Amino acid sequence: ALEDGVAREEAAPTTTVPASARVEGDAAAEYGGGGDFSGTNVQVAGIDEPDLVKTDGERIYVLANGELYVLDTDGQLLGSLRLELWSESMFIYEDTVVVFSSDWGHYRGYGSGSPITDVIMIDAADPAAMTITEELRVDGSQVSARLIGDQMRLVVNAAPLGFEWAYPQGSGLRSERDALAANKKLIEESTVDNWLPYFVHEAGATTTDGVLVECANAYHPESFSGFELLTVVTLDLSEGLVPVSSTGLMAGGSQIYATADRIYVAQQRWIDWSQDAPDIEGITTDIHMFDTGDDPVAYLASGSVPGFLLNQFAMDAYEGDLRVASTRTPEWFGPGDSDSVVTVLRQNEGELDVIGQVEGLGVTEQIRSVRFIGPLGYVVTFRQTDPLYVVDLTEPTDPVVKGELKINGYSAYLHPYGEGQLVGVGQDATDQGRTLGLQLSLFDVTNPEEPLRVDALSLANAYTEAEWNHLAVTAWKDRFFIPYERWEDVRPLEGIAEGEPHPFPSNFETGLLVVEVGDGIREVGRISHPSSYFCWDEEVGEVPFGDERVDFCEPDYGGQIRRSLIIGDDIFTVSSRGVQSNDYTTLTIGVFTPFK
Repeated sequence: ALEDGVAREEAAPTTTVPASARVEGDAAAEYGGGGDFSGTNVQVAGIDEPDLVKTDGERIYVLANGELYVLDTDGQLLGSLRLELWSESMFIYEDTVVVFSSDWGHYRGYGSGSPITDVIMIDAADPAAMTITEELRVDGSQVSARLIGDQMRLVVNAAPLGFEWAYPQGSGLRSERDALAANKKLIEESTVDNWLPYFVHEAGATTTDGVLVECANAYHPESFSGFELLTVVTLDLSEGLVPVSSTGLMAGGSQIYATADRIYVAQQRWIDWSQDAPDIEGITTDIHMFDTGDDPVAYLASGSVPGFLLNQFAMDAYEGDLRVASTRTPEWFGPGDSDSVVTVLRQNEGELDVIGQVEGLGVTEQIRSVRFIGPLGYVVTFRQTDPLYVVDLTEPTDPVVKGELKINGYSAYLHPYGEGQLVGVGQDATDQGRTLGLQLSLFDVTNPEEPLRVDALSLANAYTEAEWNHLAVTAWKDRFFIPYERWEDVRPLEGIAEGEPHPFPSNFETGLLVVEVGDGIREVGRISHPSSYFCWDEEVGEVPFGDERVDFCEPDYGGQIRRSLIIGDDIFTVSSRGVQSNDYTTLTIGVFTPFK
């Protein structure tokens, strides 16, 4: 905390290990990494996703505080590089780091403009003297990127540029019609430069620029999907950041799912609010499929499903078909309840046709997590209770709900574990649906008709980034590592002398929860980083409790653990304060390396 803006006593890093969870003797040996290391928790094995922490097993790369930090596995900070743009997204490739950022273009020096995706390549062979060797800037906002070997696919959305749209001046039909006519004229008089995104590539003193997507590689789907140009850019990282090829589709995109030879991009369909209310349908999601097996990337087909998608895990390709889980809403301004749907799409020339569908999952609820594994799909919906549905997609033209399990709370992320088991990360809840705190669940889905929750572990008043970001989870052998934060209710405490601050800091906890999964799920221990608290002096931030007045302290979130890695026999945890190592078996603290 602070005395008039000066930090008070700082809490040291801690480790909590229940006695029953300590592993000794020969049994401890099987937990060691033995030279192995964990990577990013990706959706599809072998297809890397950008994140704020990466490792090659010898070095740890971290994006934090607007800098790139590089450490070795002994905890030594090898070097850092200040970045011009903020980023929490990167790949590593050999001795280089590829960092993604977002920026805004400027018109004649003013702050208004359009989104730009910025990609830089950093030579990190000598971490003490890292340099930016290349920069690629493209029109549009980044949807995401994927990396397979040295082939990187960057997906961006680029809106049409250079239009000074007319807006109704005043009220009435005349002003609306005048604005509509003026905008139609703008479109009729537009050129290709208004519709195709631009790129600028810089490497040393050499600058290359041009149209990102050639007309021959620009497509439109059968059905209108928006005015943006959804672009898949191919880069060969062994050759740098010069675009190898780009393919564009007249559509939008917000979520991507990638396999070894396909990219699927989903986007909620634009709603024309100028329609009469009875004609406005509920939400629909368009999905566009690209072939990434060859270069250039080829646009293949588009289709749609009712409702909206939770995230990328709502899509899964299996034996040539695409399975999609979505939450369907009633028509706008119309009666009816929401429900969830699992749809199977199959390519038919330029269309993704619906060949099978199962409806009615979680009526009045919405999807909280999805995982497809082989011919089965697992869908969690929630409003007051948590139905876990097992959907059998063995026959894609006739998917059926095989089993259902109703329990309190919900899982916001599902992770396959072993044969016939799932680990769920989410929230415990009351019968009325009020959430109580972080909950990890172990499900037995060996029998699809009778899914069971065999064990659960709860942490009251806690939540985790893993509930909305799967990259926060580390799964290694029989252990799961989950970052968390939690608050306890603040109450006046006895024994506080007059003028002493109320210990607000004791009511906030952040760390890494380590659990072991077997026949059940049990806590191995918790890891935390050093933390401090910001306290206002009694004249500035007093908070009354009855007849007493106490100082108000705010937690310093710098010690919040965001990611964890396993390298050899150590657990490495990362916060914006630094990187800490703990012994894999005992969780004993090794080295904490602060960022400077």
